[in-house]
Amino acid sequence: MRVPADSQSVVFKCVRCGALVERNAAGLSAPDGAGEPADASAESSDMLLDVLHEGGLVSAEQARTARAEQVRDTEKIFETLLRLEFITQEQFHDFLARESGTAVISLAHFSIDRHLTELIPADLAAKHWVLPIDKLGRSMTVAMVCPMDTEAIKAVEQYSGLRLRPMLCKIDEFQNSLRKHYHKADEELGSLQPRLVPKTPVEVEQAKPPAPVKTIPGRDIRDALNGVAALSVQTRIMNLVDASVGMGAQGLRQIISAAQKSPPFAAKLLCTANSQAYGIPGNVGSLPMAVALLGDEAISIIALALPKYATADEAQWFPLNRFSRNAAGIASVFAAASGKVVPSEAFCAALLHGIGIYAFGEVALQENRKIDPRLVGPARLPVEEQLFGICHNEAGALLCRNWNMPESICAAVGAYPDPGRAGAFRDMAELLFIATQLATPEGDINKGALGRCEESFNYLQIKADDVPGLLEAHLSKSVSA
Repeated sequence: MRVPADSQSVVFKCVRCGALVERNAAGLSAPDGAGEPADASAESSDMLLDVLHEGGLVSAEQARTARAEQVRDTEKIFETLLRLEFITQEQFHDFLARESGTAVISLAHFSIDRHLTELIPADLAAKHWVLPIDKLGRSMTVAMVCPMDTEAIKAVEQYSGLRLRPMLCKIDEFQNSLRKHYHKADEELGSLQPRLVPKTPVEVEQAKPPAPVKTIPGRDIRDALNGVAALSVQTRIMNLVDASVGMGAQGLRQIISAAQKSPPFAAKLLCTANSQAYGIPGNVGSLPMAVALLGDEAISIIALALPKYATADEAQWFPLNRFSRNAAGIASVFAAASGKVVPSEAFCAALLHGIGIYAFGEVALQENRKIDPRLVGPARLPVEEQLFGICHNEAGALLCRNWNMPESICAAVGAYPDPGRAGAFRDMAELLFIATQLATPEGDINKGALGRCEESFNYLQIKADDVPGLLEAHLSKSVSA
C-alpha cells in the first residue's frame, strides 16, 4: 500500500480490503493485498461533482459520464464537463459565485505585479487555473476559475509555502490575464492549459517523517468539548440558507436539504430548537420539526453567527459529510422497515453519529488531521483513543447532552459501536450500528459488512430477505435526491 508522501495521517484505511495500516518512524507497514488510496485529484473531482449535482447543475448520469471521460492528469473535472458541453462557462461561473462562498474578482482590467508572478510559475498557474493577485505576510490572494478545487490550492500552497486566499474569476478573463502577464502565446497555451507537477523542493519536504503523535489527556479534551457551543460549517451551506429566506414552504424544504448535507449545521438547528427558549427542551428529534419550529428568519440569524471553515479545508470534511448522509439514509430506510423508530429521528441520529469528529477538529485540529479523513465510522475508534483518550462516539454523546437533544439521540450516538450499552434506546443504537457498517464515504453500500449486521437485523425483526430491497430503496432515494 502506498500513501501520499505529504500526509501526516497516523493510520490509513485501505480502499480495497478495508484494513487499517499504521505509519511509524521506521516506515509504513501494510498487510498483503493492501491497495492505494484515492489520489487528491480524484477526491477533489468527487467533491466538485457532488456539489454540482446537489446544486442541480449536472445530473447524476452526467456526473458519472464526466468521471469516466475525464482525462486524468491532463484536465480538471470542470474542464471535462465543459468539453462534454454538460455546462457552459457562464453557468459554471454563476454557480460558483453563489455556492463557493468566495468573493468574485474581475481580471479584465487588473494588472498583476511582476514580483507576484515569480511566486507561481506559468505552468503551475496554467495547470491549476490559479493566478497570484496580492501577498500579505504568509498569505497570498489568488484568482481561481474554481475556488473549490482543493487539489489546486494544496499544490500551490506546497510550492509557494504560502496560505492561499482564493477569489473567483471567469475562465476567459483568466486565460487573457495568463497570456498578458506570463507572455504566453496562444499556441503555447493550447485549447486547454499546460500541465506541470510540483518541483523538487516540495518533494524533499514531503519526504520528511511525520511528527511524533502527541497524546491529549482525555480529561483535558473533555473540558475543551464542554466549551463547544457550535461547530464550523461550509460557507456554501450558509449561502443556500440565505437564499431560502422568504420563500415560504419551499424555502423551509431547501433549509432542511441544506442541513442534511451538513451535520454541524443540523446539530446547531437541533440544539437551538431544544433550548429552553422554545419550551420543549429534549423533545425535538428531527430536522423537519426543528426547522418548522424555528422558522426561516431565525435560522438565517443562526446561520449568520456560525463559524465558517475555508473552502481549502473542505476536502478534510468531505468524506465524513458524505458518509454521514449515506448512513442517515440507510438508518431511515431500516427504521421504517422495523417500525420501532420514527424514520426522521433515525435519520437525524445517524447524521449526527460522527459529530464528535467535527468537535475534535475544533478543539484539536492538528491532532485530528493526523487521521486519514477517509477513516470513518467505528474504524476510527482505536486511533482516537490513542490520540485523545476519548472516542468520537463518547464526545458526540457529551455534546448532544450539552445541547439538550433527545436522550434517544444522545444514547444512540454514544453507544452505536456497541448497541447493547444503549439501554432503553437500543433500537436506535442498532439502527446506527447498521448504518455505519453499511455506509461508505463514496455513497454506496459496503456489502461485505452485511454479516456483521445479522444480530442487529434480528433484534429489529428485519427479515434477511428484505435487506437487499431496503438497500436498493436507499440507493434509489440517494440518486434522486
